[in-house]
Amino acid sequence: MPERYVSGIAFFSPIVLMKKNFFWLAFWSVFLLSCADSNPSETAEISELKGNLADLSADQALMKIEVGGQDFYSDNLAFKTNVLMLPQSLKLGFLNEEGGNVEMEMIKDGWFDQKSRTFNLANDIIGETGGDQVIVMVGRLRDKMAMQGEGYFLVNGKVEVLELSRQFITIALEGNLVKPGLASTEENYVPVKGWIVVKEPDYTEQSSAELLKKIDEK
Repeated sequence: MPERYVSGIAFFSPIVLMKKNFFWLAFWSVFLLSCADSNPSETAEISELKGNLADLSADQALMKIEVGGQDFYSDNLAFKTNVLMLPQSLKLGFLNEEGGNVEMEMIKDGWFDQKSRTFNLANDIIGETGGDQVIVMVGRLRDKMAMQGEGYFLVNGKVEVLELSRQFITIALEGNLVKPGLASTEENYVPVKGWIVVKEPDYTEQSSAELLKKIDEK
């Protein structure tokens, strides 16, 4: 018998104990390896976008932008990219074949060397203070024949640069948008969440050589 009972307590034989110990050792080995391979700052959305990069060329991007809870761009639509990296700012431009475009500029001295590359935007119109200089605009062409577009700009929220390398730039953003021409007040807010992955970014010639060197040394 694999086990015997004394006063209601089960005692396992040495063979059973060895099997159980082997099982738990194997389980924890797999668990620890999976934790070591994962990027703690990488969201499920970023991981999914990375998994769909195979058909993209270098310096192209995929993104998932939700405006008002709805996808703003078609799934797996490639964006051409432009990246300018300077000690005081990071500027990115994205354009897709359907006329969609995203413009981002985050300004903060010493941003590159900070442990958390997070840029916060405060809406001073409603009394918020303490934010960084952040410009985010998202747009798309709704009717090509009539050349009618739809666009928004970010009025409060945050942009996080999760990864910055020769292989990837990954970005997450969230906050509230407002349409141009409307007051930047809460009744006009449209919530936004977004995730962006740039494949093998081609940093412009005007980018900081010092920062590019730091990237290469990692």
